[in-house]
Amino acid sequence: MPSYRQLQYYALAISIASVIYNGAEGGVSIGLGADAGSRSLVFFGIQSGIEVLSALLVLWRFKNVAKPGEEKSLVLAPEHLKFEKRGTLGIGILLMLLALATEATSIFALVHRDVPDSSNTSLIISATALVCMILIWLPKRYLAKALNSSVMRGEATCSLSCIQLTVVLFVGSLIFKVRKGAWWLDSATAIVLGLLFAWEGLKMLRWASSSEFTGGCCEDCLDPPTEARVEAAELGQVYRDVCSCCLEKEDCRNADECKCHGEPAAAPPKNTEVCHSLIAVFLSRIPVQNAALVRYCLLGPKRLPRPASHKLRWSRLNVKELITAATTVDRHAGPEKDSVFGMKSTSSIMTEYSSTTFKPLLKRLVETPEYFSADDLSLSLNHLFTPGAVEPTLIGAFLTALHIHRVERRPEFLAAAASVLRERALKAAVEAPEADFVVDIVGTGGDGYNLFNVSTTAGIVAAGAGARVIKHGSRASTSSSGSADLLESLDCLFTAPTPGTPMPLPRVPFTFILAPHYHPALAQLAPFRKTLPFRTMFNVLGPLINPASPRGMVLGVAEREIGPTFARSLRDGGVERALVVCGCEKLDEISCAGETWAWELHEDGKVTETTLSPEMFGVPRHPLKDVVGGTPAENAETFKKLLGLRKGQAIPQTLLPVLDFVVINAAALLVVAGVAKTYMEGATLARESILSGKAWDALDNFRIAGQGAAQRIVSTQ
Repeated sequence: MPSYRQLQYYALAISIASVIYNGAEGGVSIGLGADAGSRSLVFFGIQSGIEVLSALLVLWRFKNVAKPGEEKSLVLAPEHLKFEKRGTLGIGILLMLLALATEATSIFALVHRDVPDSSNTSLIISATALVCMILIWLPKRYLAKALNSSVMRGEATCSLSCIQLTVVLFVGSLIFKVRKGAWWLDSATAIVLGLLFAWEGLKMLRWASSSEFTGGCCEDCLDPPTEARVEAAELGQVYRDVCSCCLEKEDCRNADECKCHGEPAAAPPKNTEVCHSLIAVFLSRIPVQNAALVRYCLLGPKRLPRPASHKLRWSRLNVKELITAATTVDRHAGPEKDSVFGMKSTSSIMTEYSSTTFKPLLKRLVETPEYFSADDLSLSLNHLFTPGAVEPTLIGAFLTALHIHRVERRPEFLAAAASVLRERALKAAVEAPEADFVVDIVGTGGDGYNLFNVSTTAGIVAAGAGARVIKHGSRASTSSSGSADLLESLDCLFTAPTPGTPMPLPRVPFTFILAPHYHPALAQLAPFRKTLPFRTMFNVLGPLINPASPRGMVLGVAEREIGPTFARSLRDGGVERALVVCGCEKLDEISCAGETWAWELHEDGKVTETTLSPEMFGVPRHPLKDVVGGTPAENAETFKKLLGLRKGQAIPQTLLPVLDFVVINAAALLVVAGVAKTYMEGATLARESILSGKAWDALDNFRIAGQGAAQRIVSTQ
C-alpha cells in the first residue's frame, strides 16, 4: 500500500495528465467541430473543458503534499477540510453545468432533427477519447478510495460522466452510419444521462454543504444522521483491527489474513498472546453456530470453507453486525472453553489492564491511526483510569498521540470517552428527574478571553425564570475564575458524594455539581495534563459527562470546526435538545459583540446550523472588553450587583454590557428548556428573572440546600 504522501503525488500526476490530455483533446474537437459543423465534436470539446476544470480543482486541493512519513489524520485539519469542501462544491457545480449542457444540446438536436455526425473523423476521435478517458479514470477511481477524498471522488465521477456521454455519442453515430436510421437515439439517451449527472452533482453539493461534512467520499453522506456510522471493513482490515502483532509485519499489513497465525512468531510471544486472546474473547461470547461464521470473517477464506447457505457478502463484513453478535452469551461453551482455538478465553483477559496490554493500543494509535477505533479508545481509557496499570511514560505518549491525531474532533470518539467517564463516575441521585426537563449551560473553555462567568450566571437566571438547571463545572482551568470559584465566593457549599452513598440533588431550580467530586477517574490523569504544554481531549469532555444526565444543554465551543462534532456527540450521549454555540471571535459563549455560529440539536436527532446575533435577543452589541472578568471575588461582586437590580432602578452603564451578555445566554437556555418559544421571549423572561429577584432566590435555594446537606453529613459523623 503506497504511503499517504505517495498517493497525493499520484493524484497530482494523474490530474496533470488529465489537464494536458483533455486540454489538447478539447481544443482539437472544438476546432474540427466548428469547421465541419459537427455537434458531437463541439460537445466533446465542452466536456473536455469541464474535465480540465475539475482536474485543476484536484491540483488545488493537493497542492500542499504531506511531509515524508506523515499519514492522514483521523480528522482533517481545518485548512484541509476547507479545501475539500470548496473543491467538492466546485466539482458539484461542474457536474450540474455538464448536465445542463447535455440537456440543452440534446433537446436542441431532437427539436431540429439533427442527425449524429457519422464521419470517420468524429468516430476516430470518439474512440480514441474513450480509450484515453478510461485509462485516466481507473486510477482516479482507485485514488478516490485510497485517499478517501471527496474532491478526488468528484473528479472520478466527472470523468465517468464524460465516459458515459462519449459512449452514447459514439454508439449513436456508429448505429446511424451503419443503419442510416435511429437519428434520435443518442440525443434521447443523453437526456437521461443528463438527469443522472444532475443527481450526482446535487449529491455532492448537499454533501459539501452538510454540517456533517468530513471531507470523505460522498457515500458517507447517505448514512442516516440519527444512526452511528459503522464502516464495513475489508476482511484483512477487520482482522488487523483486533490483531496487534499484524501491525509489526509489512506482509500482514498488505495481506487479507494474519500471517502471524499458524507460524512461529517473529515478534515477542506476548504480542501473539494478545492477538489470539482478543479473537478468543470475541468468539467465546457468541453462540457456537455463529462461531464458524465469525472465524471466517476474521481469518479469511483460506481458513474455512465458504458456507453456501449464509447470505452475508463474504467480501465485506459489517462490523456493527459482528459486535451485535458478540454480545450474545455462548450457551454451549463454558467460560473456560473456546471451541475455535482450543484455549481458555474469559473476560478476565480483557479486564486485567497492564502496560503489556496497553502497548498494542498505543502502537495502533501512533502508527496506524486509521485503524484506531472508538472501541480502542474506550479500552485505552479503562487502562489509564486503572491505578498503577500503565507506566507514566506510556500515559504521556498516549495523551500526546491523541492530541496529534485530533481524536476529540470525531463524535464517535467523544461519545466513547464520555461513556467511559460516566460509567466510572459516582452516581448523581437527581430528585424527580422525569418531572422536569433538566438542562445545563457550559463551555469547553480555551477561548483565552477571561470573561465574566456568564454561563454560571445565565444558568441561575434561567432557573429563576422557570427552568430546572443542574450545572456541571469545576474550578478555573483557562481563566481567572471558574464556575466553582464564583459560587464559593458567593458562600455556596458543594457536598461530595461517597461511593455507594450518592448525595441527593434536591428538586430546586438551580443546582451545581462539582466535577472532581463525581469523576475520581480523572484524578489519575491530572498530573500528566498539568505537565503537558497543550490542552488534551479531557479539557473538552466536561460538557459531555454531567452525571445528572441533563435532557437539554447550551454548550459553547471555542472552535467553529468542532461545533457539529459536539452537537452529534450530545445526541449520541442521550441529550434531547441542545444548542452548540461559538462566537465569531472564537468565543465559547453566545457573543454579545457580534454573530455567533450555532448548531441546533432537535428532538428528532437532526442537527441544523444557523447564525445568532444580539439583535435577535433585542439587545445592542457590546465589545468584549466591556465584559472582561477578574478574580473570583471581583466576579462575585459583579454578580451581586447584577442580580441585585430591581425594577425602576437605574442600571449603571458599566453593568449594562454584562446584563445583556447574561440575558442572551440565559434566553438561549430557556428556549432549549422549553420555557420560551423564541429568543426574544427568552430574553424578556431572563430580564424579568433578574429584576423581580427570582434569580437571586434561585441562588439562595441552592445555598440553603448545600448548607443543609453539609449539616446532615456532620450530624451522621
